[in-house]
Amino acid sequence: MSGPDVIGVISAVFALPGVIKSCIDLLDLAYSARSAESHIEDLLVHLQWQRIQFYCWVQQSGFANLIIRYEARPDCTMSDLLQLLPQELRFEFVLSHIARSIANMSQRLRTSQTILERYATSCPSGSWTDKLRRALNPSQQALAETVATTREPPKLDFLTRLRWVASDEKKLTQLVGELRSYNAELKDILPTLLRGPLERQIGIVLVASRSLTTRIAGVQDGFQELELYKDFCQHQGMARLLEQGREIEDFDRASHEADEDSTASHSERRIFRGVCAEPGLYRDVSEFRLVARDSLQPTSREYTLDGNIPVVIEWRYYSSGTSREDLAYLDLRVHMLAMQLKQSSTLEGVNVLPCRGHFLDKANHRYGLVFQFPEGTHTSAPITLQVRLVEDLQAKPRVYRDYEDRLRAAHTLIITMYQLLCANWLHKNLTSENILIFEDSPHPFNLPVPHIGGFDFTRRDADLEMTESFASHYKTAYASIEKRLYWHPDRSARFEKELRGKDRSRPPQPTEKYRRQYDVYSLGVVLLEIGLWCPLKRIWKDCREDFDKFLSELTHTYTPQLRGRMGRVYADIVRCCLEYDFGGDLGTRVPGLEEDAVERRRFLEQFNTLVVCRIEQLV
Repeated sequence: MSGPDVIGVISAVFALPGVIKSCIDLLDLAYSARSAESHIEDLLVHLQWQRIQFYCWVQQSGFANLIIRYEARPDCTMSDLLQLLPQELRFEFVLSHIARSIANMSQRLRTSQTILERYATSCPSGSWTDKLRRALNPSQQALAETVATTREPPKLDFLTRLRWVASDEKKLTQLVGELRSYNAELKDILPTLLRGPLERQIGIVLVASRSLTTRIAGVQDGFQELELYKDFCQHQGMARLLEQGREIEDFDRASHEADEDSTASHSERRIFRGVCAEPGLYRDVSEFRLVARDSLQPTSREYTLDGNIPVVIEWRYYSSGTSREDLAYLDLRVHMLAMQLKQSSTLEGVNVLPCRGHFLDKANHRYGLVFQFPEGTHTSAPITLQVRLVEDLQAKPRVYRDYEDRLRAAHTLIITMYQLLCANWLHKNLTSENILIFEDSPHPFNLPVPHIGGFDFTRRDADLEMTESFASHYKTAYASIEKRLYWHPDRSARFEKELRGKDRSRPPQPTEKYRRQYDVYSLGVVLLEIGLWCPLKRIWKDCREDFDKFLSELTHTYTPQLRGRMGRVYADIVRCCLEYDFGGDLGTRVPGLEEDAVERRRFLEQFNTLVVCRIEQLV
């Protein structure tokens, strides 16, 4: 590096902390700006969203650590500071580009400072680190102050409204658009492997704050003229999914009494009384041509047509002894699940089939969830990952699917489960039997992108969720040893202990509250099957059907074998899923955040770091 280049690097590194802190001060002012008028409020939400993106970039790029180190030790050398940044950001021209983009952001904010102060409710104060921490850890208490108020907010007076229409609206709209472009520049400067983690960090901030979620979900779809809307709508989809779930949870909390008409016919069944319901999702069993149920071997899914559209129907059985009150609650849960699965299928990276509704098959004591085939697929029924593994094992010669396809399948399942966990859902039954493959290529070595199914036990991760009574056939199905091979050892051990103390002639019931970690463990087992391209049944047989030996061999023999099949990183991902206690160490509590929000955020951050980011290194 030449002498002028060295001087340029030094000046860029030592000038950036001041520029970043100045921009943080101005963005904090933008955060405090609020108004009673909905159009102004929506625009300010976009402004606050750009603030969150910038703060996440400061953290993800390493500049937060750089500034903290520089403030603590002003005498530290340039070399020490540069080590805190990714290798790709240490060049003089890159640092100069970063400094120029942030300086432009700061300049635009200073130009709009008078406008922001005009609509601000408070004058922000405190250190830049406090502001950064507050932005990345939004307080749950803010909900009571800014969202959950029933009083009508004051309206703007005539002169203020006139000033807004005449000039301020145009200026702030332009400001938001320019901030978006500078944030996009900063994101593009990041190394490719850090861009995905940046987006997920932004999403985690959203997931952890109900107040922020409520604001973003409430923004009207009237900003399509802004270029930023395309980037915003993906996160808004998650916000609306979360807000929808919370509305249903609030409804559930307020109405424990059963709906007297909940077990009536389709035309009369309406569980929700508020705006939460989607009447179009209520279907009738007579709309579908179904296979007669085998009472001895009931199926978990079947394939039929909805008009001329090929669909998958997944069955959710309930006990014939279920009371009217419990059935009313179950009807609510199924409708809520259909609503959220429909919304989830629109999120980027979530490979679940679009839900077309649900119906009650009262004669057979079951609900049917209707899912549409993926676009562009043939009308032939899919096969499960388990069937594909068994058939490839039995083929002569044995078939192994392409490495790249298996890696892509693993990546798809990880991202889908991550998004479902972000949306506060627990799958509870993730196995290779519940992963659907729509094969559209006759080539024996190709593996299509899989879709997660098997939502017959899926529920919200909420304290008020009721554990429903199992149908009798689950005695040999859901809790069979083949299913329990995918269960977390703690869950399986508690189940066995509970079973020993009860009458074995009765269907087993779940005992302890289901945890997020259990879904991650099941995911790890499925990833092991994909990596070895071997069905779990074969591993179980090789362990002589000894459960303790199976658990030991899974982690000490078969997981290490992945290093030779899929590489060290893939093997480490599977090991983390099987052994690591995500979110177990909460560390320092963040003031203002509820304990559950802290635990949930910690879980998502660790899962993102140890699993999601690492699988992205391979694809």
